Amino acid sequence: MAFAHSDFDPREIVVADVKTAYLMDLCSDSLYVHPPKDHPDHGKFLWLLNHTLYRLCDSGNLWDRSRNKTLAAAGWVPSSVRGMWWKWTGKPEAPTSRLLGILPMFVDDFAILPIGRSAVQLAREIAAKGGYQMKITKPKNRILRWAGMDFNVSWDSVHIHQTEYLLSPPLPKGMGDSADSFASVLSSVPTPPPDLFPLPPSSHELPSEPPRLLTAQEGKAFRERLGCLLWVAQNTRPDLLQGYNQLSRHSSASTHADADYLLSLLCYAQHTATSRILRISRSDVPSTSSPLSTKSWSDVALGSAGNVHLQSGWLFTLKSAILHWRAFSQKRVARSSTRAELYAAHDLVDFLECLLPVLRCVWKAGVTAEVGVDSNNLLKLVSSEMPRPTERALQSIIESL
Repeated sequence: MAFAHSDFDPREIVVADVKTAYLMDLCSDSLYVHPPKDHPDHGKFLWLLNHTLYRLCDSGNLWDRSRNKTLAAAGWVPSSVRGMWWKWTGKPEAPTSRLLGILPMFVDDFAILPIGRSAVQLAREIAAKGGYQMKITKPKNRILRWAGMDFNVSWDSVHIHQTEYLLSPPLPKGMGDSADSFASVLSSVPTPPPDLFPLPPSSHELPSEPPRLLTAQEGKAFRERLGCLLWVAQNTRPDLLQGYNQLSRHSSASTHADADYLLSLLCYAQHTATSRILRISRSDVPSTSSPLSTKSWSDVALGSAGNVHLQSGWLFTLKSAILHWRAFSQKRVARSSTRAELYAAHDLVDFLECLLPVLRCVWKAGVTAEVGVDSNNLLKLVSSEMPRPTERALQSIIESL
């Protein structure tokens, strides 16, 4: 959205970290808490809490409410995309309103994308309204770090990656601290060539013998490494998400085969850390005076003897840029492959329902969203004269899009 404006320069993006977030956050309700056990008041009195504190059960919600009030006071308004606020000269949907800035947030870390304004000034306005102590960071050598991701910025493109994070995964117990020792263990795991994606253990047939489970200590290390894989797969590596999804189903009772597959995925991720980098180019984004056309694809893999749940996934793209993705296990059991495809497409359409109103505020010339599926029967089902109630609901949503 920012690239659609000619006066947007990615090199002017700043990251603002609210240092006093949980200390400056005033509680709106009367909230009493127990004093610490080492305090003389413990067991005698309750304390009336005036500010939220870390480790308090509801502190996150209290901070969210206080932060949102501060952003609103500084002239920012929430969008229909969760975690993203923006600032306009008027109402976002007004024809003459102009976008001044975009603000995605990660708890108390803000990334401010200025459009024809100073990002530092926008950050200081927020700090003044909330009484925050704020650390403002500008790109250094055209590199900016925010929410665990690295952004390489230039005037005409932004590269998003987690290369450093990928090259330092948590080591299996007893391996030492060097990357060489990690590589030596990976070399003992059967892996395909580095540019080929490793396939999971076959789940089409039930094993003849019970698989060997990991010990409690091995299982803890497995879940830690799996969590690191999820962090990367959700943010910058869509090619890893399906592998994580496959392994997450076994996280409570992981086997040695699961552990080997996880190490294969980490090996693949390391070998491709510098070649699988997300890139958003200015040339991919039309100006605000032109219509916007996006493409999305949804697909599904049917359940098997090893796992009856569907594996669904979808991608949202703009020309060569992959902008959003999701892979997940369907909780519903489909009665046919066509209905399985319908469930995957429905989840994608739900996402588009939140996103398209935001895009239409920027591209007032019009926004179209093309959804691709690989099932001709699904298209026949959607256009059926006598659809089921759930199918009729999906049909009306697609027609409105």
